[in-house]
Order: sequence, then structure tokens, then C-alpha cells
Amino acid sequence: MQPGSLIDIQFSLDPSNRDVAEEFTVLAKPGESFVFSGTVSSLDVRSGALAVDNHSDDQNYDSL
Repeated sequence: MQPGSLIDIQFSLDPSNRDVAEEFTVLAKPGESFVFSGTVSSLDVRSGALAVDNHSDDQNYDSL
């Protein structure tokens, strides 16, 4: 994984009720092409931040 990568992280609780990252999935790396399908719910042109609501899986995907 490199800075600027788009990732998905699955969390679970440990016995002390703390969040623990359980699984990391790299969805896209900087410079790669990828397509999102959904409604743009937020766009900040100045910072380059984008959020997309994907209706097929009811998830919101944010770029940071």
C-alpha cells in the first residue's frame, strides 16, 4: 500500500471492546484508473475531496 491509495478496512472488537483492523483491501493505487457508479454527495474542489453514494451496496465512498 502507498500513500493516496483507496482502501477498505474491516474492523472488529477485541475482548477489551477496542476496534481492531481485521482486513485491509486495496481498491486502487495512485495512477490507476477506476470507475465509481453512484451519486456525488460531496465535492470540495479546493482540497480534491470527493464522496460518492453507491446505491448498489448502500455505501458511501470518500476520497481523502
